[in-house]
Amino acid sequence: MKKALMGILICAFAVLCAVPVFAQRYEFGLTWNWYDPGMDASYTSRYAPRYLSGGTYSSLAEQTIRIKAKAISGLAAFVTWFPVSNIGVQFMAEYFKPDFEGANTAYAYSLTYERPMPDHTTRTVSYANSMDWGPSEGDVREIVLSLNGVLRLPLTRSLSVNISGGPSYFYFEGKAGFIGYTKFWTTADRVLHIQDFKLPYEFGPQNKLGFNVGGEAAFHLSGTISLIGEYRYFACAEADTILHLTPNDVLPDPVADVESTLGLGSMKLDPSFTRFSAGLKFRF
Repeated sequence: MKKALMGILICAFAVLCAVPVFAQRYEFGLTWNWYDPGMDASYTSRYAPRYLSGGTYSSLAEQTIRIKAKAISGLAAFVTWFPVSNIGVQFMAEYFKPDFEGANTAYAYSLTYERPMPDHTTRTVSYANSMDWGPSEGDVREIVLSLNGVLRLPLTRSLSVNISGGPSYFYFEGKAGFIGYTKFWTTADRVLHIQDFKLPYEFGPQNKLGFNVGGEAAFHLSGTISLIGEYRYFACAEADTILHLTPNDVLPDPVADVESTLGLGSMKLDPSFTRFSAGLKFRF
């Protein structure tokens, strides 16, 4: 029985391989991709840290953080239908999750307040500090779905080129770190206490429409299997994306209160990217 089944499979494979290269109406492809994301943005945090002991005071904290998505490998798949010989419609799906990098400026803050003295007078006290800030961490998850028109150009029996493009739907969300947060207070012995936090933040999900265009070269190993290489560019307008703090065990204060103190805003993020691909394509 096993020998008979194996014989049937071998015969079926031989028949498929014998079908003329461009006679099939459907193509299915799987590719390994090298993604070069265009996401590279910065955000300036500028706020007045709270002095919890009350009284007259002024404070300021400032830093600029940057997130840049690293190049990464990922997977894509597509299905193409050719209603006529060399003109088709293609559905394509992408998924990749690049890490963030990015050099951040120092986190600098200052406080000026009135310190009560034993003789019932007050003394103006000023304090300032600057902390080196490490590079950004985190990642962004991106999914892109595309619907393309395809023009197939047979060059030889074993080589063809496809040119395609069309609208793309972009979905992305991410988590990164860190944003600085500080609060001050004094105790009964008039000692100033300072508590600093490095807070993770997140953004998205965001949904945007864009487009893609690319070219594919296919070397036909048989009538149904091809080795392909492709270059494709995906373009999308920048998205003004609101930032939120990620809830965590380090921060004792309510997240909403801290976001209000920070005046947390938005960052313009670009989900566009370029990819280079290699893979297999099956025709049937």
